[in-house]
Amino acid sequence: MFATVAALVFALGFALAIGVIAWMFTHYSEKIVAALLVEPMPQTVRVYHVSITRRRATPANATRPSPMRTALAA
Repeated sequence: MFATVAALVFALGFALAIGVIAWMFTHYSEKIVAALLVEPMPQTVRVYHVSITRRRATPANATRPSPMRTALAA
């Protein structure tokens, strides 16, 4: 008895799913065809130009802390 009820519930659920799919297709077939036929709008490729500039220290501009000052700071 349980197997019969389970089979009936399964068959009814399957039939309901098929019915919903068929109903959706009949009511929205124009929109489905239009969506399949439309060509997407061309998008421009985004190009990012990033330039990283960093000033380098030259030996004339580089100042070295005096050993006495660092020793006193520690």
